[in-house]
Amino acid sequence: MPLFSAHGKFEVRVKGNCLYTLLQGTWNKEATDNYTDEVKRLAKAVTDSAWVRVVDLEKFEGGSAEVTEGLTNLQRWAKKNGCIYVVFILPKSLVQYMLQSAHEAYLPFDIVQSQQEAELLAQRKLEEYKFN
Repeated sequence: MPLFSAHGKFEVRVKGNCLYTLLQGTWNKEATDNYTDEVKRLAKAVTDSAWVRVVDLEKFEGGSAEVTEGLTNLQRWAKKNGCIYVVFILPKSLVQYMLQSAHEAYLPFDIVQSQQEAELLAQRKLEEYKFN
């Protein structure tokens, strides 16, 4: 049982071969652990083929080094389980710093300005993957 209650909110959903997540607030390790468990649970629907993560960071404030480490480990897991690309929506400056500190784990990725742009890019990357 965790020592602290989770701080930070998230939503996770799967549509086609895309796993969409929305992260909000300032996170602690417990929120990161809950998020990781939910992503892995829902990703089971897509891990049998190539898939893309779309991560909305517009309202995400980041967290400690433990949060960065947990999210980076989740991305490493995703890559080992068929994730071919990550699209981030509007990360704040602090979150961009967090991404840069774990840059290699997230490659390849793009940063976009809207959900619509993210969905179009995700579909394009899946189509490109099919033809390579």
